[in-house]
Amino acid sequence: MRIINRHIIGEFFLPFLSAVLLFILIIIFPQILDKIGTFLKHKVSLATAFKYYGYQVPAVLLNILPVAVLLATLFSLGHLAKDNEITAMKTGGISLYQIIAPVLFAAFLISIFSIAFNELVVPRTNERVKEIEKKDIYKKSAIYQRTRKNISFIDSQNRKYNIGLFDSKNSLLKDIIITELKEDSSLKRMIYIKEAQWTGDSWKLSSVHVSGEESKEAISIEGTPWDFSREHKKSEEMNIRELKEYIITLRKRGDPVKGELVELYSKISFPLAIFIIALIGAPLALGIGRGGFFLNFGISIAIAFTYWGIISLGKSMGKGGMLPPFLSAWIPNLIFVSLGVYLIYKAKT
Repeated sequence: MRIINRHIIGEFFLPFLSAVLLFILIIIFPQILDKIGTFLKHKVSLATAFKYYGYQVPAVLLNILPVAVLLATLFSLGHLAKDNEITAMKTGGISLYQIIAPVLFAAFLISIFSIAFNELVVPRTNERVKEIEKKDIYKKSAIYQRTRKNISFIDSQNRKYNIGLFDSKNSLLKDIIITELKEDSSLKRMIYIKEAQWTGDSWKLSSVHVSGEESKEAISIEGTPWDFSREHKKSEEMNIRELKEYIITLRKRGDPVKGELVELYSKISFPLAIFIIALIGAPLALGIGRGGFFLNFGISIAIAFTYWGIISLGKSMGKGGMLPPFLSAWIPNLIFVSLGVYLIYKAKT
């Protein structure tokens, strides 16, 4: 049985690796053509271009793993069926579950790998892509934006800041509202500051009002111009721990967190889709074993686009409040795992 398992896994990994390489090239190559004009215009070096696209590969890899696994499942089991090896195995007393188990095990390992990969590698490489684009391609300075509006955050003293405008060119904050709370979370006082000018080591405040009354009290503002100028990381640039901490911060300042919760749950649900899609592909492969390359490729693409469509719909419904965030992230997996179990049952009977 071990020899058969190794044979089946060997049949799986060759088309899997080929599919990974193929889809990476399919996705990256059009982006290279699209950026050539920009690279020439901004005199981007070849080394910078290689780094820019090299750091994009991990995110692309994560997104194409489900369809690569599906394609490998269809090809490996389909090839075995075409050569009548499946029939020979069944004649030898090997059940359908034993035949597809090595492929499902391989898909499960790839799912676990993708969870760790998405946690440890992809957020950092996505962040590097943005840095290279801004600093090395478009030659922007460390302070990316001239102005930022409607900035909110919680400082180390648990004070909530709402800042109307930050002018990075002049290191100037305008229309600052600081909300201080008591230990029981009730309102302690509101502080309004018309302007705050950075002097090099601190903020010089003008027109300070505390609870509606003009005040000469020394009020401190945490942070430097760099802290206010930098953009907050997007969800794809954060790992699970960072995204959880960001959600806690948003909740503290009373901001909605539906979208962030959907992205948080998706960081686990999407990688597990690799195993679930293999669950669908295995029984399909046994029924279309003689279909050939184009049929297998077409079925893989159709299933992948259907899955990605359901993912997009689920996320939109979750972020719009039509579904709970957890359900919106997991509903594609629930639908496809039900379909996979049904197909395996039908194939056995």
